[in-house]
Amino acid sequence: MVYIDEDGRIAWFVPILIGAAFGAYSGYQIGKAKGAEGLSMFGYVFGGAVIGGFAGYAGNAVAATGGAFSQTGGIIVGSYYNSVGMTVLSGGLVEPSVSFGAFSYDFGSGSFGYLGKPRNSALENVGYTFGAMANLSDLIAWDNGTEVELVTRHKDAGDGGKYRHSALVNEEEGINISVAPSENRQRISELLKDQDAIVGDNYADLSNSSRVTIRNVNKSILQNYPGNGGELPGGSSLPANWNLLCKNCSQHITWALWKAGVPTLPLVFPSLLHYQLLLRQYGIWTSPFLYNIRQH
Repeated sequence: MVYIDEDGRIAWFVPILIGAAFGAYSGYQIGKAKGAEGLSMFGYVFGGAVIGGFAGYAGNAVAATGGAFSQTGGIIVGSYYNSVGMTVLSGGLVEPSVSFGAFSYDFGSGSFGYLGKPRNSALENVGYTFGAMANLSDLIAWDNGTEVELVTRHKDAGDGGKYRHSALVNEEEGINISVAPSENRQRISELLKDQDAIVGDNYADLSNSSRVTIRNVNKSILQNYPGNGGELPGGSSLPANWNLLCKNCSQHITWALWKAGVPTLPLVFPSLLHYQLLLRQYGIWTSPFLYNIRQH
């Protein structure tokens, strides 16, 4: 389920709900292993939900600080709190561990887990994959990271406009990748041809737009991307081209994010870019719980 607040952003409590859901499942598995029933089982499920919810909150709080390797730090903190909590809840049945994103360490066995390790479950590899995504953007950002917001204007936004649009925005850092065509062409054959690009409306003030926050990406790479309008007024020329098939607004953002360590598929429709990055963020939030889900 996707919880969106009135500004079109993911609601602040979503990481807590994700952690609580995984925690409740882990609590149930612990209770089942101990033969618990009735109120005793409820205690394990409720205790697991509290532990997972707190781990989700703590991990997200660290990731939101925006410092060097903050996303990786969030995974470390969230996974450690969750694992230690489950160790206590299970009376030692669950061994404590910690995830670093693409790999993890089990304190009980002294062994490492990692993406693609033989005998990993599909869910474990999914957790490591999203953890690796956080590691990659952290690594490329190093100590030069910033937070940007993908703003997506949908066709039914209610502002009288006819077109969907994507923009990548952090106005305080001079990032405004909102690429639009310089000419109002109508025929498909003409739209497929390169034309000069200009700074389009980023719809940052449109209340009906959808938003996804992308944390800790290299700001210099985005600032220097040819499609970045920075502080230029709308309609200003950009040193970039536009065409509908591979250089439209969402694809310019895709190429910029690839350079900044955030891989996305170069799809034509802005809404598909939105859902890709929404899935990425949800995946990073689940990573501290998925990597060792089989142990529970």
